[in-house]
Amino acid sequence: MTKTPERSITAIDTVLEPDATMIERATADNARLLKNFPKGYTLGGIHAPHVSMLQRYVYTDQLDNLYAAVDKVFAEEDPASWKLKAFKYYYIPSGPLGLGGIVIEPIPDLLRLQQKLIDAEAPFEAPNGTAAAFVTTPEDPDIVAPPD
Repeated sequence: MTKTPERSITAIDTVLEPDATMIERATADNARLLKNFPKGYTLGGIHAPHVSMLQRYVYTDQLDNLYAAVDKVFAEEDPASWKLKAFKYYYIPSGPLGLGGIVIEPIPDLLRLQQKLIDAEAPFEAPNGTAAAFVTTPEDPDIVAPPD
């Protein structure tokens, strides 16, 4: 019996890129946080401010098809025209640094977009993945496991 080869899996984060005002405010908040905890991440580069819409594992050989499906969803929507409101911070303990973020008030347009993305990405979803599915860099070589 021959074994079916394992399919490569990639971790993705479908995001909205913020406008200049949101980047400015997030960067200012980040600077304040770094005064209290200098070992934290500085926003910019690989740690760019963004709005996460959907995170999942997908089959790497289907990325081009996934990109086309997501592009179609975004062609039907105009998130740049929406007025989003940040209303609180959150913190998730994880490893030595944890993860902090800013919560955006959900609005019907944002929830509709997220559901469309869930539906569009579903055919490409892998049932699970490992740290190997994530991109690392020499400056950020480790994947921190989420807390139990």
